[in-house]
Amino acid sequence: MLPGDILLKLFHVNPEPMVLSRMADGLYVEVNAAFLHVFGYTREEVVGRTARELGIWEDIERDRDTLVARIQAQGYAMELEAGFRTKSGEAVRFLLGATRIEGDGGPFILMVGRDVTALRRSEQALRDSEALHRSFVENLPLGIMIAQDGLIRFANPMTRDLLGYRQEELVGQPFLPLIDPADQAMLAEYHRQRMAGNDAPACYDLGMLPKGSGRRFYRVHASTVMWEGRRAGLIAFSDITDQKREHQRVTDLALHDTLTGLPNRILLADRASQAMAAARRLDIGLALLYLDLDGFKPVNDRFGHETGDLVLAEVGRRLASLSRASDTAARVGGDEFALLLSNVDRCDLAIRIARKLLVSLNQPVQTPDGPQQVGASVGISLFPRDGTDLAELMQKADEAMYLAKRSGRNHIRCVGDPA
Repeated sequence: MLPGDILLKLFHVNPEPMVLSRMADGLYVEVNAAFLHVFGYTREEVVGRTARELGIWEDIERDRDTLVARIQAQGYAMELEAGFRTKSGEAVRFLLGATRIEGDGGPFILMVGRDVTALRRSEQALRDSEALHRSFVENLPLGIMIAQDGLIRFANPMTRDLLGYRQEELVGQPFLPLIDPADQAMLAEYHRQRMAGNDAPACYDLGMLPKGSGRRFYRVHASTVMWEGRRAGLIAFSDITDQKREHQRVTDLALHDTLTGLPNRILLADRASQAMAAARRLDIGLALLYLDLDGFKPVNDRFGHETGDLVLAEVGRRLASLSRASDTAARVGGDEFALLLSNVDRCDLAIRIARKLLVSLNQPVQTPDGPQQVGASVGISLFPRDGTDLAELMQKADEAMYLAKRSGRNHIRCVGDPA
């Protein structure tokens, strides 16, 4: 055993606060310099007074009584955490270790404490931060999901509101069944790239399948997070179905004739560009039919625009009904229409189709002012023979239509046909 003078030196130079107190009443017999420094007392203010007189313990009945009980039971106590107050009233926390020492006037308790105040404050700050972040995520007006190994690991309340599922129907369940089949391959590839540490689109639109309803569209922001020590996918999403529908409505208005619902010149030009690119690739031809109604002006002048509009709308409907899926029927002017035919490379084939159109157009249109009958003059141009872009084809077909109109009602003329 070490000599007493060495033990006394170790007591006083220990960097952790140490006290020697009487077990019975907590009277302080000795304290070291570290104790005085931490608690702000002088030695004279502490030695000879009891713990209760100093009021140093935050809860003396609970904490000191627990310490004494352990020492009485086993001779020592370890890893007991307790709260204290310094002379200035500052709250501090210590992890205590203590042992029983026999002596005159004893028994005594030799106690040493390790200051864990900063550690506990840091832990509490972390808990507060986590609680703040969780509260933020829980109350965010965005759906938040975390997916890992193909399963949903976390879903906030807004996710449940947006998709209509209960918590148990989301967490732990496969993620892909929530996604529209048309978008599943895209999403799976993005997720695979992200989990591999590669770049993948961070923002995109995605079709999802809320419970009890059809496909809806969501704007997704995706990133990678660590979840329980491993990579996971984090997505934040909001419902943009209404915005998409409105955008589509505005786009349709910009690209379609409001009266007939047919594509307008802008959409016809786009469709023609795509059709010509495909025709070059496949080495096939196209035909453009340019129609100008015969007899429409007298109907419009006599019965007014309402009746005229009914006639135009019906003409558009008949053109659309006689068009193939690969064709494009468009209204390009007041009573002028166009029909772009795919895989038609000869005048005789185009004329055959034009004749069917005229048979349909010659049927009377029923209006409140009685049946109205109109016809059409048709000019035809061929791609690439008569032009390599829509403007050329339209000009040539218009010229051919003018020649057809000079011949009378319901005539058809292909570019290059003899007069």
